[in-house]
Amino acid sequence: MVDRPPDATEAVPEASSGAAGGAPPAGRPLWERTLDRLIDALALVSGGLLAGLTLLTAAATLSRYFFNRPLGWSIELAEYALLYVTFLGAPWVLRQGGHVRIDIVTSRLNPSLSRIVDIFSTGTALLVTGFLVYFGARAVLTAYSGGLVMIKVLRMPRHLILAAIPIGSLVLMLQLVRMLLKPTARGS
Repeated sequence: MVDRPPDATEAVPEASSGAAGGAPPAGRPLWERTLDRLIDALALVSGGLLAGLTLLTAAATLSRYFFNRPLGWSIELAEYALLYVTFLGAPWVLRQGGHVRIDIVTSRLNPSLSRIVDIFSTGTALLVTGFLVYFGARAVLTAYSGGLVMIKVLRMPRHLILAAIPIGSLVLMLQLVRMLLKPTARGS
């Protein structure tokens, strides 16, 4: 498929707010502007961690194969970084419409029925993220109050490792709420 500029008769999708989407539309409520700033900040942290993870993997490979000195802690650190990259980056991906969306059925439905299916799937996602926020926060608080530590090669407080789950899930949940409130802003 060849990319082409839209005709004058075609609808041009509105640019979303944020770093990758241009300037936010004027007149949006404060909570939406704040949510967008938070999503952008988490995406920046996620991207930075991903870049650091790339460098760490390269350094570990070079160290192992060229100097015969493996960085034993690199795999463990990569595991923790991947958890943060996933949970902190997910709200940004959702806002950009980048999550996998299988529309083989919904594309054949009339708009009203398609909207009902959309509401159901977004509601299900809200339920799942709600569980992740609740049980993730409980796990973080339990780990913090118990002083639990992950002991592998590194000695890391467990609550710091698990914190990405409720934080990222809460922001993801807020983005899902926004999607329910503004059906025209949905990613396709």
